[in-house]
Amino acid sequence: MPIMHGEIKTVAESPPGSYDELTGSGRFECMIVKDMTVPTLEQAVEEHLYAEWEIKALHTAMEKLKPYEKELIHRRFWECTDEKTIAAEQHITQQAVNKKLHRILCKLLKLMNCKK
Repeated sequence: MPIMHGEIKTVAESPPGSYDELTGSGRFECMIVKDMTVPTLEQAVEEHLYAEWEIKALHTAMEKLKPYEKELIHRRFWECTDEKTIAAEQHITQQAVNKKLHRILCKLLKLMNCKK
């Protein structure tokens, strides 16, 4: 007989030395709960394949960037260098670095969405 969501079912005698045995009940129960946050196998495979596709699309788009754009993206996101540090190295403002990054990220998105 199938167990329904939220049903309480006695699954076995208490293990030796358990609290239940010490308190005299001698049985323990567990609640069978279906966790809706755990993806099905099909969902997990689909998510994995989509992530692989996105990574390939990102690498293809990165190849189309200009060298200074690649370097800025690499420094900010792969090396985790903050905008203020990059700005100081390039003798520009942090706001200028932020604008450049924004433009490059928009360019990457367009390249990734392009069907060419």
